[in-house]
This record gives sequence, structure tokens and C-alpha cells, in this order.
Amino acid sequence: MFLSSKCASIAQPVVPCLKLNGDAHWAIGANDLQQPAHRQVQGLFLESVFNRYSTDKHLDNLNIRCLNGLMTELLYYDLKESKMVAPGLATQVSRELGRRIVSGSYAEGGLIDDENKLAERFSVSKSVVREAVKLLVGKGLLDVRRGSGTRVCERRRWMLLDDDVLAWHQAVTPKPQFLSQLMDIRLMMEPKAAMWAAEFGTQSAHDEIEHAHSKMEAEAKSVEDFVVADALFHRAILRAADNEFLLNLEGVIFSALLSSIKLTNADPRENASSIPVHRAVMDAILSRDADAAEQQMRAHLDDTIARLSVAVKGFEPRYKPSQT
Repeated sequence: MFLSSKCASIAQPVVPCLKLNGDAHWAIGANDLQQPAHRQVQGLFLESVFNRYSTDKHLDNLNIRCLNGLMTELLYYDLKESKMVAPGLATQVSRELGRRIVSGSYAEGGLIDDENKLAERFSVSKSVVREAVKLLVGKGLLDVRRGSGTRVCERRRWMLLDDDVLAWHQAVTPKPQFLSQLMDIRLMMEPKAAMWAAEFGTQSAHDEIEHAHSKMEAEAKSVEDFVVADALFHRAILRAADNEFLLNLEGVIFSALLSSIKLTNADPRENASSIPVHRAVMDAILSRDADAAEQQMRAHLDDTIARLSVAVKGFEPRYKPSQT
């Protein structure tokens, strides 16, 4: 039994649902993934999906891990407040292929299956497959050459800041290099964002930061709800920094948080230890101490790097905490 087999019973309204023939362990059903699970319904939605699948005696450990990854992908889309339009079959196929490319199931430089095989695997027409491939070409993941097939592009050509590409990374086990590079970007952006939030943030922006921190305290016993509150805390700081270009990089922050916290805070009891670190950042911002805000954010990221170094084998940050 594949995870996609129950999708129509969960999703409302029902739209064409991706069906896979063969090795379909990545698919929970695109309808599930694209439900408008904003924060007021998100917890109930995730709980209902998990309960439906986790109690199924036919589910193996691999499918459980894939389900958890897809739930994290859903959280990313929710945090980005993506416009949740029921996806057509071409979009569903592109997302399934995208996850496989990001995971390494299709290697860089290697050929993907031809459109006849893909059409059979996904139970769609060849025109749907061609449209799906076109979407991935636009994101830099695939290269189509007449007579030589469709190949996976080198990673350096991928549009890594694209929301879908960042979201697909949530559906797979994060690689140490991916986590390290995300932390590089966070170290570059977030201390300055905290400094600017302290110096330029409006009162309403500061109120948003304080509200997000209160939400973290309230949700400390839940892994999913806590990571949402944590992400909203960091987004509130980016917004308070009052720089539109910086805010457009929030997807990197969300991706880093979702990738790292499920490794460092797998036990919700670990959430409580990070709350004082966030409070120190918040207090510095609210008191409009720009230098302290920058320092406290850097200390927070140092703590995250230290946690990842313990939790992830092979994680080697470019900047050790003592160097920052």
C-alpha cells in the first residue's frame, strides 16, 4: 500500500489526485500536501493525516519517515503563506519528481526516465509529463536536449531560493552540507536583522516579536506548534528590520529552522531550553539596544550550530561558535 491511496478521502474539495505505479514511497497524495493548512487549522490537519497513516498496519518505517518529511514540507508552505490552489496533475508530477531530484534518487548529471515510463508510473498522459518537466526546467533542476534525453542539472544551476525547491528539501533527510550552508546564510543575515529591528522597528513590529515569543512559551510541549512559533518569531524580526529585500529571504530562514529543529529538538522537552535564548534576543530588541540585539542573535545561532554539530554526523560549519 502506498501513501497516496487514501488521498481522496482526506482532501476537500477533491481534485485529480496523483496515482503512482511502482516505487511510490514519496507520495502522500498532492491533495493532502496542498490543503490550506494555515495556523488556525494546521495542528488538527497534521494530526488527522498522521493518525490516518501512522495507525495503518501496512505502513513501513520508510513510509513513516517520508510522511514526516512531507508534513514538514507542508509546514514550509504554510509559513510562507503560499496561495493554496489545488494543484493540477502537471504540478503534482513536478513536485514528485522535484523531491526525487533533491533527495538524490535522480543523480546530478543523470538521465531521468523517459516520458513514456513517467506517464505510466504516474498514470497520466505524456502531455502532463512534458508540462511537469517544463516546470522543473524553469527551476533549473532539469535540462532537456533533443536526442539525448532529460538530465538532472548540476546543483549549482538549481534555483535554490525558489519556494518549491526549498520546500522539497523538507521532504528528505537534510544533508550536512545543506545545513551548513543554510547556517552560513543565517549568520550573515539574522544578526544584522536583529540590530536593525532594535534600531528601526516600529512599536507594532516589536509587539509582533513579543507575541511570537509568547506563542513559543505556550507551545513548548509540541514539536510542530513550537517550530511554527519559532519561525514566526524569526519572521517578525525580519519584518521589524524594515528591509524588503531581507524579508524576501525569509524562506531560507524557514527552511533552516524546519530542517534543523526536527534534528535538534526531536523531543519536545528540549524546546524549553531554547526559550531563554530567544528571550534574550527579544529583550535586546524591545529595549532598542542594537548592539546587544546583534550579539544575542549571534549567540543564539552559535547555540544552534553547537546543537547541530552534536545531532548531525558530518555537520561541519564554516564558522565555529568561537569564531563568530
